Formats: sequence, C-alpha cells, structure tokens
Amino acid sequence: APEYRHRFELDLSREADRSMLQLLIERASWYSSSEKIVDPRIEGVAVDCVMNPRWRMPPKGRLALHYHVLRLSIEPEMLRGHVALDLELPWERVLASSLYHKIRRRELRRLSVVG
Repeated sequence: APEYRHRFELDLSREADRSMLQLLIERASWYSSSEKIVDPRIEGVAVDCVMNPRWRMPPKGRLALHYHVLRLSIEPEMLRGHVALDLELPWERVLASSLYHKIRRRELRRLSVVG
C-alpha cells in the first residue's frame, strides 16, 4: 500500500496543468520503484498509455489520476550534500515537514545534553 496518495484533476487546456502532468509522468518514470500514476482518465475514460513515451498529451480535456508514493520516509542521517524538494508537490511538503521536525528534535536533544 502506498504511504501517500494524491488525486489530481488537471485541465489540459491550462499550461500549468499540462506542466504538472509532464512533471508527474517524468517522476513516475525516474522513480518507477517508488512513485506511480494510477487510474488515469480523460473525461472519465480510462487511459492506459500515459506512461508510454509515444503518448501525446491532448490539447484539451479533463484528466484525473491518482499519484501514489510508495515510500515517503527519509531519515536525516541518510542525507548527504544538498537536498532539493519540489514544494509544489504535496508529498514533498509532507516530507519537508517531517525532515524539519526530525532534525529539530535531534538538535534539541543535542542542546539539552550539551547545556
């Protein structure tokens, strides 16, 4: 079962929604073991070819889909170097908040030992 699910309803005549769909397709391809597009539908009709590289996005129509993130947890110790999160994506906002609280708790524990 996915750790995080989000339903998108996109208007393909809007450039911002087209960009979001393109981002979701790219992410589902890059992170295929942990992120999935599920049950895409254009005007209520199932579309099974969204992840096919030859599929062309129609210029208009309403596309609904579920986006599943299978693993959402990251421990601060796992991070090396810089981390960039796309805060337009709701699950990355959840991840950013979780990381912030974990790092804050760790720092407060460290300060209580030192102080």
